[in-house]
Amino acid sequence: MHGFYQDLPYAFDCLVSRDLSFMLHLHRQAELICLTAGELSVTIGGREKTMTAGELAVVFPNELHSFSSAGGSECILVIFDPELAGGLAGTLARQRPACPFLPADRVHPDVSYLLRGLREADGQAGDGNLLRGYLTTIMSRLLGELTLADARTGGEAGELHRLLAHIGEHFREPLTLESAARAAGIGKYRASRLFSGRVGCRFNAYLNALRIRYACELLRTTGRPVTEIAHLCGFESQSTFYRAFGAERGISPGDYRESAIRG
Repeated sequence: MHGFYQDLPYAFDCLVSRDLSFMLHLHRQAELICLTAGELSVTIGGREKTMTAGELAVVFPNELHSFSSAGGSECILVIFDPELAGGLAGTLARQRPACPFLPADRVHPDVSYLLRGLREADGQAGDGNLLRGYLTTIMSRLLGELTLADARTGGEAGELHRLLAHIGEHFREPLTLESAARAAGIGKYRASRLFSGRVGCRFNAYLNALRIRYACELLRTTGRPVTEIAHLCGFESQSTFYRAFGAERGISPGDYRESAIRG
């Protein structure tokens, strides 16, 4: 699996992701998925689609979404703070697309060209001007192809949204199902049923998945010691971190870091 945790501690990332899979989640950033090869099953805001090469999906901030790849897929994945899209940040915050998926023939050539350029812009992000220019142009093109409506979240979807949003903001801290449910304004057993019925896993598995995704990002992009990373990700001990990392990734944190450096 390769995915993103919630409440990313940086403003922007762009990478090529292979065989992307991650359970239902949300974060405060916007996200773009442009499939370049294979097939990828994507769920956004309750809408599900098996994407094929050339298609693009837009995830608005705080929108529930998940990914599932049966193997052989490759995509350009962009995740960014809405403020980097300039004057479009308000639109991203207040509205949602009727359908977040665009077929290949509705993806403007500017978008495809600038998505490739974002990898270079990531390395020149000192003043942010290049990123803002790229992202503002990309989102202007994409929003022109989407039918938008005011965002409304209520009922079970609202409960799940509040629950996952709280976990996404606090997963690096000591957290229990009971405390997360209380913060979301629902009962513990209601929260447990939402995880089993809507997310598809238990609370602890979800929490560990978010923490491991954060650990992977720190291992990939920083030189912090593994012991420090375990603590920053919310694990109580290094042994617990190693067990959870091995169960999720199939290798040790050190081996993951070495493979990420080799590319």
